Amino acid sequence: AIAEHLAKSKCSYTLFATHFHELTKLAEHVGCVVNRHVTAHTDNNSITMLYQLNPGPCDRSFGIHVAELAKFPKEVVASAKRKAEELEDFGGAAETLLSNNIASSGDVPKMSKKQRTIPATRLGN
Repeated sequence: AIAEHLAKSKCSYTLFATHFHELTKLAEHVGCVVNRHVTAHTDNNSITMLYQLNPGPCDRSFGIHVAELAKFPKEVVASAKRKAEELEDFGGAAETLLSNNIASSGDVPKMSKKQRTIPATRLGN
């Protein structure tokens, strides 16, 4: 609700770091919302953040992988994996609710592509 309000009423530069994929769907319905993600390379023994900002939402979360690398107890990692699956199942219902809410909420401010593009210097690079 907060992200939707900011996008529709303010069109302000706002950064959300989120694992809620439903939130990334705002870009499909609200003209001033743009998704970006930072890439990483993972293997069984490491995670390397590549510090590259790319278009679109991230297709995965690295939290569980990091917990495994940090040698969290196996039962904690297994519980985290179960909870992630539950959230993904719940996410489909939440995504439908969000999409219906956005579609029925009326006018949405539109921004040009130039207005939606954030120069790298504004991102701290």
